[in-house]
Amino acid sequence: MIIPDPQITLEQQRAELCLELLNLEPLYVEPEIDPVDAARDSLHREGYAAKLRQLRRRLDEVDEALLRLARGEYGQCAWCGGGIDAARLEAYPAAALCIGYATRAEMEAEQDAA
Repeated sequence: MIIPDPQITLEQQRAELCLELLNLEPLYVEPEIDPVDAARDSLHREGYAAKLRQLRRRLDEVDEALLRLARGEYGQCAWCGGGIDAARLEAYPAAALCIGYATRAEMEAEQDAA
């Protein structure tokens, strides 16, 4: 199996995310006339904000992965310092955590949200 060059993969992902951010339909909210329109606009604003947060978070992850690559730390878990499995990096090139710590972080986040 040939593993793609992470530099190229991450730069491509970064370009795609930047393009997606640029092409994100601008938020336009009609002046609130009645409660139905106000509710629709509120849902539209929430959806727009959620999409914007998601794209920016993913862009931040890719930028951080590019920094780790430049520092020679790409492929090392940010928590334990161990290696991140090549299959994980191929599936998710911006991965900063090994699968064990990624699972642990997700569980902690779920507990914090509850």
